[in-house]
Amino acid sequence: MTKDPSNTGPVDYVLNIYHHQHDWSASEPLSHSVVQAIAECNRTTPERGPPLSEAINTDSLDQLFTIYQSEEYRTDHVVFTHQGCTVVVYRDGHILVSPIDHHHSRITDR
Repeated sequence: MTKDPSNTGPVDYVLNIYHHQHDWSASEPLSHSVVQAIAECNRTTPERGPPLSEAINTDSLDQLFTIYQSEEYRTDHVVFTHQGCTVVVYRDGHILVSPIDHHHSRITDR
């Protein structure tokens, strides 16, 4: 998958990874930001393709980084695939999306 360098989105063109940051102060849940990031990586709209709930429990995703308040029990990140992409969501709200044809370890080791 080749990206158009004129695209102004936050894309690493060398590794073909899309970066997105969830705004924790916004009213939208984390899952909404993940859907947006996947759509932007695929250069489509969120309405196209299967719902995120087919890949991951969206309610759990939305609560994953807030359930355990103790530092020792906090999850650092979650990795899953959806719509032909590997998706990594970090506790700080950073979302990385890359087409599956690229080695996913590149995006989990940031």
